[in-house]
Amino acid sequence: MRTTLKQFDAGRYLRLLCASTALAATVVLLSAPSSFAFGDSNASIHGYMDLVYKQASEPEGIFASNAGDPTNGSFDLRHFNFLMDVKILPELRVKGQIEYDHGPDTERGLGGIILEYAFGEYTVTDNLTIRAGKTLTPYGIYNELHDATPAFLSVDISESIYKSNMQGGFAMFPKWSTGLAVVGQLPLLSGLELIEYTLYIGNGESLLGTNDSQYDDNLNKGVGGRINFVGDDSIFEAGVSIYYGDKAVTEDNLDERHLAAIFSIEANIDDINIHGEYAYSELGEKEQKAWYIQASYRFGRLTPYIRYQTLDPQADVDNDEWNTILGGVNYSINDNLFLKLEWNEHSREDNNLGVIDEGNESFSEVRTALTLFF
Repeated sequence: MRTTLKQFDAGRYLRLLCASTALAATVVLLSAPSSFAFGDSNASIHGYMDLVYKQASEPEGIFASNAGDPTNGSFDLRHFNFLMDVKILPELRVKGQIEYDHGPDTERGLGGIILEYAFGEYTVTDNLTIRAGKTLTPYGIYNELHDATPAFLSVDISESIYKSNMQGGFAMFPKWSTGLAVVGQLPLLSGLELIEYTLYIGNGESLLGTNDSQYDDNLNKGVGGRINFVGDDSIFEAGVSIYYGDKAVTEDNLDERHLAAIFSIEANIDDINIHGEYAYSELGEKEQKAWYIQASYRFGRLTPYIRYQTLDPQADVDNDEWNTILGGVNYSINDNLFLKLEWNEHSREDNNLGVIDEGNESFSEVRTALTLFF
């Protein structure tokens, strides 16, 4: 793996880092959680925002064909999200999240405004809740968190699984599901604190351009679930998630099968956290697999971490993997404000479809983020 530092302007990077730190100071006053009364209900509104800075060492270090030269380095107002939770009755709630992605500018058609989830939930018993609406698909450790950057250490969650379509593969699973779900927890025997479960049925995946939250353009619904086993004192957790459904690919092919599974494991020992996941996905005749492992150690407000991740986007093709090793630190300035500093080393093999130019392309990347929860 080759590393090229000549493209980095250290002085420019430090100036940009100082600028991002200054931004944090201007928004820290917004960090107090809020709640208010709405009629006879209790409602709360929270949110988060983050300013990200990324710079790559090579012109090939890009994830999208419409991106600028990554060696320039760029700020990105990655998220400005609002989360709402309204308690209508003791057993009835409504929850929603609106995301303003990449500083959207509707006049120029830039960025995006996304309804990440919106659902009502009715609690039948302590162990059974029914949800109806649009939800983030219960898949692995991170998809229901997905963009909730205050909830995880790194600048981005593992792209090898959760953004595989940006690394030469196809989407490992559908990000959203619109339909019905049941969720709950059940107590278990000694040695296992509880089992968490989710079962759901929804519209699944449709043709590009079809609104999955409004229409389903194939006969079969998407179904799936997740089961998570939690040990005593949450020292150890293990889970499995499965998705199955037809995916519309073209006007003539509306029933290509999509099967996805992921196995997750996590251990917490004092201030040490180790977790990892292995994912497998089939879409028609295509197969892909990915995995990662991450370890961290908390020193007060400072938490260094390291992660290795890999994606094999075509199981029947040799030399097409995208491998990344990264290390960084997460500094909790206070309970609402976080600074993340991270270094990534990417290595892409000859046959990876995500390589813009032919050949084996490796590159380095610095990533930083200021994340604010309010």
